[in-house]
Amino acid sequence: MSARQLYERFRGTVTRKVLRTGIRLGERWLTREGALNILIPDQLAVIGHVNALEYDCVRDGQRVKARHVFAPGSRPVFAVGERRGQLFLLGTSFKFTDRGIVDFNIRGEAIDYDEKTGRIRLLK
Repeated sequence: MSARQLYERFRGTVTRKVLRTGIRLGERWLTREGALNILIPDQLAVIGHVNALEYDCVRDGQRVKARHVFAPGSRPVFAVGERRGQLFLLGTSFKFTDRGIVDFNIRGEAIDYDEKTGRIRLLK
């Protein structure tokens, strides 16, 4: 699913253009400057792992409170830069899809983790 489709699904509006983002690593621009500019610092401090993430969003026209509990082994690293607004979730075992955040096992299969039972099941 493209960024535009994800935006439409979670914001409930049709977008003609996806926000252009400029990315800078240290003092070097990796892309052209955009409407939203992200500075990736030269150094990050790793704080720990993220167990769960809660956020508010609009999904299919309805405002919802979303919560995602990461499966063990899929938990991203929580890292910070030295400037204000520099919080990062780093990892390769999760992705944002039309379902929201989805975890992946070591075989690359989409999985769902049940926080209450501690069980993991494959998503279809």
